[in-house]
Amino acid sequence: MRVLLLAGGTRGDIEPLCALAHELSHHEKRSFQVDFFVQRNLIPVANHLARRPSCDEKAAASSTFQNDNSSSGSKIRLHVLPFSNQDFYSAVVSRDSTRLDEKDPRMKSVAQVSAIISSLILPCYDQVEEVLLTPFIHHKTHVDHCTTTETEARRTARTCGVAEEAVIVTTFFTRPLAFLLAKIHSLPVVIINLQPTVPNPLFPSYRVSVQNFVQAIMSYNDTTNNGESSNIPSHSACSNSTKTDDPNYAETYWRIEKALECTFLADQMQSIYHEKASRRRSSGGDCSRYYNWEDLKRILSGQDERFLLVNAYSNHLVPTLAKEVSVKVREVGPLADAYLPPGGPTHSLVNFLAENTTTSSRTPICVGFGSMKFAQIRTLLEALQSIQQPAVLVGSHLRVSDVQGDESETGLRLQEFVQSHIYCASNIPYAWLLPHCSMMICHGGAGVVHACLRAGIPCVVLPVMGDQFAWGALLAAKGLGLVIQRRLDNSQSKDLTIKDFVYPIQSILHEGSTSNEGESVTKRCRSLGELIRKQPRSGAAAVADLIGSL
Repeated sequence: MRVLLLAGGTRGDIEPLCALAHELSHHEKRSFQVDFFVQRNLIPVANHLARRPSCDEKAAASSTFQNDNSSSGSKIRLHVLPFSNQDFYSAVVSRDSTRLDEKDPRMKSVAQVSAIISSLILPCYDQVEEVLLTPFIHHKTHVDHCTTTETEARRTARTCGVAEEAVIVTTFFTRPLAFLLAKIHSLPVVIINLQPTVPNPLFPSYRVSVQNFVQAIMSYNDTTNNGESSNIPSHSACSNSTKTDDPNYAETYWRIEKALECTFLADQMQSIYHEKASRRRSSGGDCSRYYNWEDLKRILSGQDERFLLVNAYSNHLVPTLAKEVSVKVREVGPLADAYLPPGGPTHSLVNFLAENTTTSSRTPICVGFGSMKFAQIRTLLEALQSIQQPAVLVGSHLRVSDVQGDESETGLRLQEFVQSHIYCASNIPYAWLLPHCSMMICHGGAGVVHACLRAGIPCVVLPVMGDQFAWGALLAAKGLGLVIQRRLDNSQSKDLTIKDFVYPIQSILHEGSTSNEGESVTKRCRSLGELIRKQPRSGAAAVADLIGSL
């Protein structure tokens, strides 16, 4: 089976599909041929899945790499989409200001998302379709080194359509692109929801109100599978507890979706569809019209048989929806919370963790903000110094160079602390690192939040945008972490103080901060982590099985 993986956004959007690609390439029952599309700046995140050809610099910089998993008979090709996260900001800035000048901040956010999709993702249609229409011919060298056979096959595919059994897998940002491909080529689609975005009667959209979203979820009774009282919300607790359904909740989702699909993207989607579909009609394809709003509502609510919706987040945080919405909505849990790419930690990191745990009697914490910019590194270091807390800083934006060269007495003491208590890592899998740490300070992206849950450590969230506010509020409400009441953006990050970092560290690790039920946050997280780690299969493996059954 041919599988096209489409992903755009941040590292947290790419890593789940990396885990899925790995499971597909090692599937025991079916052989999958995977084409994985990743934006330019995030190729390093997925590069371990594909074998770079050992040739000159020109080939190394080209757009497609491959991996031959001979043990499973599966193949992976990695394709580079020609944009980066920096281009996201440029797309929003360059978009017609009248489309972004929305009085409602929620609609302004939708307009900004549509600018990214419109300017960067939809223009990739031809590139993706070209791969889709080309038979999956695997080469030991670069895929662009086409043979005569492949060129002829490509011409044939242009007129005859997709000859192989194929399915498209997409996350949020690339979803409109997947819709176009699916409609024109009559392909099934698996939509991976990394956030709770399926319209339902149990809780409203966090994109409309984080407070109402959290309050509705917390109205459920916390029980375990056997019905005994517990402070750990479980899968069955969320699905079987006493609840008050509200049909109006679904409208909070449709408000956002209709604005995106019908207000901001409709004209461009129709234009692309009519242009591309005319080629299929000339060869006998059935491309009568693009999806209207009622079609899209059926798709996004799990009512269309050619679209499978997969909720890839923890039901320990968000209630399960499968029985409440549709059989075409599946709950699998996070995809990448346990995923470990090949390779391992450096000896220096292993030694740092061991030495600081032994000498300071304090297990290091982890600090990482993903691809989010962070300008207050000195404030953070001074906060850690004030309580002598060792830490691992993860990410290219967390560099200690700001304190180097300060010859003052304060500066020299800070540099001495950094040398002995701080370790900087540009990239290390959280699935490996977090079990060796005592807590996490982060931006609250879905990926790192779920990695914390599995590791069984508290998560302190300094949110920037979107779902990060919702995850942070849920963690705090469930007694699994805290939220720093500032935004990690240019307007407020400069106002961060030493106290903003010291308080959550001390209240959780050193002063026995408790949840609403009076239980230690650390103990509560540890108990939930043990429960999650007992689950026999990963979410990525479950999705691979679902794809194989389509």
